[in-house]
Amino acid sequence: MLKLKKTLIPALLIIIVISGTTEAGNSFVASVNGEHISVKEFQRNINKNRAGVFNYFYKKYGVKQGGDFWDKKHGDETPLDMIRRLALEQCVRVKVQQVIAMQKGTVSDISYSSFLVKLKKDNIARKKAVENNEIIYGPVQYGEDQYFNHLLRLMVIKLKEKLAEDELAVTEDEIKRYYEDKKEILYKNDDLIEIQVYSIDHKGEKKMPGNKSLSILEDVKARIMKGGGSDEFKNVCRDELTFSEETARADEIANYELKEKALELEQGGISKIFDSGQGYYFIKCVKRIKNRYKPYSLVRDVVRQNLVDEKYKKFLEELIKKATVNINSEVYGNITVR
Repeated sequence: MLKLKKTLIPALLIIIVISGTTEAGNSFVASVNGEHISVKEFQRNINKNRAGVFNYFYKKYGVKQGGDFWDKKHGDETPLDMIRRLALEQCVRVKVQQVIAMQKGTVSDISYSSFLVKLKKDNIARKKAVENNEIIYGPVQYGEDQYFNHLLRLMVIKLKEKLAEDELAVTEDEIKRYYEDKKEILYKNDDLIEIQVYSIDHKGEKKMPGNKSLSILEDVKARIMKGGGSDEFKNVCRDELTFSEETARADEIANYELKEKALELEQGGISKIFDSGQGYYFIKCVKRIKNRYKPYSLVRDVVRQNLVDEKYKKFLEELIKKATVNINSEVYGNITVR
């Protein structure tokens, strides 16, 4: 869901309205800390936000898309103004990261023109590789938006690694404290649950007088609740299952329904009788161990990365607040939605 803000550029961001062109004579929409946001780069973000802005105005004002949709004012909002602000906010966020990545030496060129050249070369190489029956990873041909996001993700990974050597460096004590603070949310294992499943087939039930199989299982359940067993009931099956983080993936496929019912029981608890379509069954929770956490020694590297990610997010927000954004008013004001 698109989350819209009334003020998309942070209060501490300095905006200077100017007009101008790049050295190559190509117009640019804005610059961030001296690095240009090209029209093509900006337009890519305009296109990304088309559906979100339309849905926002449709839900809030009941506006349907038409010839004057982007220019018509509703309340104190205009779709075109909103989509420009969203695109600018997103471009600033990306450009700030690109600038710091270039300063740290993880990238050498952050211009959109160089990105487009790289996209073309990579797609040509991928096409040739496919023609030569060579193995490639990812799509045969990248789209512009897809390739940009791919390179951005790789750049951010490298940037975090570089910053973790200095600005975002974390100590072992910090990692351990983060683990303790977040283990309830991030590093908690599933409860260990052991259950017994008592079941009886009810095929051919209609041929029997009354509901005999259900009556038998009700007798078994009554005995289990009193501490007895089911051995004397030859038609009743008893199976044992264990649910834990080790079985989670298989449980999602084979035992999803049973696991959901087991999670509702405390240790010693017994469920009501269910009809599976093939027979009746109930379950007893024999054992349940709660508050189990992944050992620090096993998740230490994950904890460290989570901590670096959190510090990076705060670091980035501060950089955005301090960034100097120069808007080319002439070009910005002529950006339209195609």
